[in-house]
This record gives sequence, C-alpha cells and structure tokens, in this order.
Amino acid sequence: MDLFALGENTLVLVEVKTRSRSLEQEEDLITENKALLLQSALEEYMKEKDISLESRIDLIKIELPSTLKHFKTAVQASFE
Repeated sequence: MDLFALGENTLVLVEVKTRSRSLEQEEDLITENKALLLQSALEEYMKEKDISLESRIDLIKIELPSTLKHFKTAVQASFE
C-alpha cells in the first residue's frame, strides 16, 4: 500500500506501481496475495480509525518516463 486518499465520501487505498517499460497488463500488477494484503490493510485501517465510509482499492501505474494511468477499483474489497 502506498497511500490513502479521501474523496466523495469514499476512502481509497492507492497502490502505486512504477515500471520502466510496460510489459505487464494491469491485472498482472497486483497478485492475488497482494490483493488480500491490501484488503486486510484497508479493513484494519478503517477499524483502527473508526471510519464508516465506502471504500475501494485503486491502482496507479507509472510508466517511465512520463505516462500515468489510474485504475479505479483495481481490487474488489470483499469484507464487512
């Protein structure tokens, strides 16, 4: 996890991936294990801070030297 952001009554955990060349597809950048860790981190943060908002996990992919792509809801959070 790289950062948390708040927007439109939604807490967003943002995972940032930087690559010098774009060989991977976006869905390959976050493994199933990493997705579970991100979901757990988001859930724990929300419990710790007593946050009752919608939430999602986004991916920002930076392709060097100068391309940035934002993928909303890159990981489907599945907790209660």
